[in-house]
Amino acid sequence: MSSPQGAPVSTSPRRKLVKCFAKSRDTWKAKARASKGTSQQRKHRIRLLEASKGRWKEKATVLEAQLTGMQGQGRARAAEWEALRKSRWRR
Repeated sequence: MSSPQGAPVSTSPRRKLVKCFAKSRDTWKAKARASKGTSQQRKHRIRLLEASKGRWKEKATVLEAQLTGMQGQGRARAAEWEALRKSRWRR
């Protein structure tokens, strides 16, 4: 059987088709909501991790600058100590 436009006519009762289509739609919507929620959670987590990464990077830069300064002070003290040691041995 076909309709006047050439599309096949459904032999299933409309009440069963409506129930099936509604169930299919509801399943699809639930899946889409879950996917969207997961996507938003991941985007939020990425934002938080990027902010954290920036803070740690800034902290590391400050600590590296402090380390460089302390290494310079250590070299200066070592040179000073060496000079004192040499002057004591000369006496």
